[in-house]
Amino acid sequence: MIAIEPGTVIDHFYAAVATASGPWARVHRDGAWVDLPYEDLATSVERLAAGLIAHGIERGDRVAILCGTRPEWTACDYAILLAGATSIPIYPTNTPEECLHVLRDSAARIVLCEDAAQRAKVEQVRGSLTDLERIIVLDDETMAELESVGADLLVATPTAVRERSATVTPDDPCTFVYTSGTTGPPKGCVILHRNYHAMVEMERSVGVIVPTTVLYLFLPLAHVFARLAQFHVVADGATLAFTRGVERIADDLVELRPTVLPSVPRVFEKIHASAMARGDAEPGLKRRIFHWSMAVGTAVSRLREAGEPVPGSLALRHAIADRLVLSKVRARLGSVDCCISGGAPVSVDVLRFLHACGITVLEGYGMTESATGISINRPDRYRLGSVGPVFPGGELAIASDGEVLYRGPNVFAGYHGQPAATAETLVDGWLHTGDIGQIDPDGFLTITDRKKDIIITAGGKNIAPANLENALKVSPYIAEACIVGDRRPYLVALLTIDLDETRRYARAHGIDGEGEALRDHPAIRALVDQRLAEVNARVAPVEQVKRYAILDVAFSQATGELTPTLKLKRSVVVERYAATIDTLYATAR
Repeated sequence: MIAIEPGTVIDHFYAAVATASGPWARVHRDGAWVDLPYEDLATSVERLAAGLIAHGIERGDRVAILCGTRPEWTACDYAILLAGATSIPIYPTNTPEECLHVLRDSAARIVLCEDAAQRAKVEQVRGSLTDLERIIVLDDETMAELESVGADLLVATPTAVRERSATVTPDDPCTFVYTSGTTGPPKGCVILHRNYHAMVEMERSVGVIVPTTVLYLFLPLAHVFARLAQFHVVADGATLAFTRGVERIADDLVELRPTVLPSVPRVFEKIHASAMARGDAEPGLKRRIFHWSMAVGTAVSRLREAGEPVPGSLALRHAIADRLVLSKVRARLGSVDCCISGGAPVSVDVLRFLHACGITVLEGYGMTESATGISINRPDRYRLGSVGPVFPGGELAIASDGEVLYRGPNVFAGYHGQPAATAETLVDGWLHTGDIGQIDPDGFLTITDRKKDIIITAGGKNIAPANLENALKVSPYIAEACIVGDRRPYLVALLTIDLDETRRYARAHGIDGEGEALRDHPAIRALVDQRLAEVNARVAPVEQVKRYAILDVAFSQATGELTPTLKLKRSVVVERYAATIDTLYATAR
């Protein structure tokens, strides 16, 4: 347990800009990667903060950001905090109705929009926003006006921002972060300055991010995972390398050569799926070399995880396997030294595959209510399939029903305007996570499922669907899986196929077809059947998936089945495909 003195995010910011020597950001502009110095960040943030003050923003007011992941998001975030206000992030993928919910619930006075398209969303619902006074667009004259007004105020009163920021205390709200809405309307988690300040200090003690870190940021900054990365990198005077867009991640990693990659599981699943599909598609000898190399890598992986030495003969075989296969998979991540996965569980099969290739993915666990983190694997202390030991400064417990409980200085203050929901989640200082898990004798936490997602079959058997879903998605050809079976006699699955990998397989095997014709082709069905048989062979009969349907559309955030961090909205899927589910049960009678 470490002692953490209370502080503010502002404390970290001013300490960093006073001492940092390298760039705070690396961004692609005019066809080249450009470094932005910390001095420029300090100047921009203070001007923006002064502009907000000049526009009448007072301590405790709420200012929203509706913008994608870009340097301006970070500058605006810190400006809001230095002005003494509370920052309200909104996902740029949110619908107008979802924006309305966040803006109205938070009573935001100003919203900073990325562009005209984001502004249009707010304008569409503005009639219902009685507290909203001003919309400022980052890419037009309203933003230039904000900076100009701020610059004028700083000429007249150079200490205006410093004086305002000095009044902010550790117990003031830093941000309201709205939950992903997997179990109902999003709730605004009130995260205090002391919570995020403590979270950065707790993460520092793990040693993943250091002043020389170049962290590649593509995750939405409206999510706590990316937000913590931002706060920690700036606090340590390190560098944020901003994405050119999710479609350019592979190129960015090669060109930027970042050292740390925080990601949701889907990126690692795609690397695994693509590598396995390509390996299986090779002709005879090359395919055997691929699988031999993976077997050698896996043997070394297990020894390294256990902290045991690698025998000389195995080390020699590993060097050959690395040159032939493993290094080529590793090259997909450029020069990344450390991968961090959060937001949803990763299949242990995917983690083991990547580790065999020399890529250690440190899986962590947390939630919005814990200002991001609760536990994490360390570079020198990890266990694949677990989410690691608790962060120093925090404490874990398991309730009698298996629920994971947590307490620490990073636990949020409560849900905005929802005392009853707060009382259900915070009990006697313990955060009730809603997740089912277990702690092994070495302190490693393993999460088995969401408490509310546990399936209870008609026979009374409790089943964790996430384990089965992740196991199915190990197949390169299965993109998403949703297990169904609550109060039913057995389990069924709704699946979507990975069109990229399926098309690649079809071309390699001379299969004609596209869309529905490809999904329904016997050869593709055989691939799904094979993976389902492999998964079913690992579990008891009552946990086996008896039937499945391949859906004709992919799950996405746009259509409502996934959250912005690609977590499955199970209730939405079950309701939307109720007729398909009924057919799966009816045809088996």
